[in-house]
Amino acid sequence: MNVSTETLQNIANLARLALSGPEEAQMLRDLNQMLDWVALLDEIEIREAAPLTFLDETLAPLREDEARPALQRENVLRLAPHHDGIYFRVPRVMD
Repeated sequence: MNVSTETLQNIANLARLALSGPEEAQMLRDLNQMLDWVALLDEIEIREAAPLTFLDETLAPLREDEARPALQRENVLRLAPHHDGIYFRVPRVMD
């Protein structure tokens, strides 16, 4: 399967990418190489495989749960670069 320039431009538009001529050519080559590699996976003969299971506790014993005291808010907020006394303050990421 080969991706056309038109398909690549549609993908770039959806991803909000502005690709220059050389970048577009490189992206087209890379994308087609990735799809060729995935197509090779179709050629692998897959036989029946045993279902995945969880690790046996004898191989990796689990630690016991134990209650621990919570961290003090004042101590944690003191380490934060910005806070309002109750919550961490972070830069706005959405409008």
